[in-house]
Order: sequence, then C-alpha cells, then structure tokens
Amino acid sequence: MAVRAEEYNFTLLENSFLQVGPASRFTVLGTLNREKILDLKLLSESNSINSLTRALGLTGFSGQFDANIYIRGDLINPDLEAYLWVPRFTYGNWRIDTLIMETNIDHLIQQRTGSARLSANRIQSNYLEFTETRADLIFQGRQILLDTLLFAKGENRLSTSGVFNFESDTLQFRFDFFRIFYENYWIENSGPLLFSYNTRDFYIDRAVFSAPDSGEIELRGFYEQS
Repeated sequence: MAVRAEEYNFTLLENSFLQVGPASRFTVLGTLNREKILDLKLLSESNSINSLTRALGLTGFSGQFDANIYIRGDLINPDLEAYLWVPRFTYGNWRIDTLIMETNIDHLIQQRTGSARLSANRIQSNYLEFTETRADLIFQGRQILLDTLLFAKGENRLSTSGVFNFESDTLQFRFDFFRIFYENYWIENSGPLLFSYNTRDFYIDRAVFSAPDSGEIELRGFYEQS
C-alpha cells in the first residue's frame, strides 16, 4: 500500500491493495485527516473463500464472494457499513446458495448500535435442506437482539428470537420464542430458554419445551471441556 502524507493528512494512493492470500485481494481506498477522522473502503470482487480462510488457519471451505466494507468516523470509535454477497459457498457436505449479508453499526468499538441482516436462498447437506433462511440482528452495546431467525422449507420451519449478552468472558443466550414445525408435529418453548457459554464450559440453565398432546421436554445440564 502506498500512502501520501500532507500536514498530518494521510491518503491511500490509487491501486493500493491488501493481499490476504494467493487469490484473496482487497482494494483499499481512504483517508485519515489531522482530526483523526477516518474514511476507509475495502472492496473486493470474486474473492476466493478458500484462499482467505486458509490465510486465517481454516480449511475445507470453497466459493467466491464480493465485499464492500466502509469504515468511517472517529478513528477510535468508527462506524461500519458492510455488504457481502456469496453466490455459492461449500464446506464439507454443506452448500449455501446466494448468501447475502448487510451490516450497519455505529460506534463499532464502544456503545455499538445498528443492525445486520443475513439471508440465503438455499442451505443443503446430505440430510437437510432449507429453501428460505433469514436472520435479523439488532446491536445495542454489549447486547445483540436476535429479532428473527428462520430456517424453512415449505411449511416445515424452525423459527426463534432472543437476546445475546456478552459479560466478561461469558456469552449468555436467552430465547424468548422457539418453535419447530415439521409436517404434523411441532415443539415450542414454555418460557424463556436460557444458555451460557464461556471459554471452557457450556451450560443449559433452563430449557422447557411443550409438544402435542400435553407433551413436555425439560433439559438442564452442562458440558465441561477437559
């Protein structure tokens, strides 16, 4: 990357790029002025998922993606706008067609507020297939509201909504709504579902489900990594 500096104002020159892997390159454009206001763009077309994930130490992924990423505002606490389009993505036996993610977050480092939407036309494996997938997220500081999460094929569907809280080294999940409908059978939550995870352990704090004919399933427990 080539940078021009004039009186504490910095500009990335044309044709600057970030090479992450052999077939993973981002065009980088932007400025940083003397008031520490940032205007940065990372753009990529037909970027290799395999090349990018290998550079991050991950293997088994394939596909290509286009990405437009904008980081603007105060250098210490900028805003983020991102658009990602993946026409086809595979991992093992899983294939995802037409994955789209749109994100807008203000004050990315502190006080995060914003939203994200993710959708896919098809998710398929040897045993499962969804023809409609959608997730809508709302960011509020250290909390993420899962407004909608839907996996569906025809009338068969899994849908849920809830809240994620980040506290120190613990991630807490609270699902206020959870329902699976498959053919003539359904199962849904009776009260909130509570889970927590830290760097070593996963806990099911409360999970009670109701089913047809007054059926009920209750789960509690934990998993500790050795």
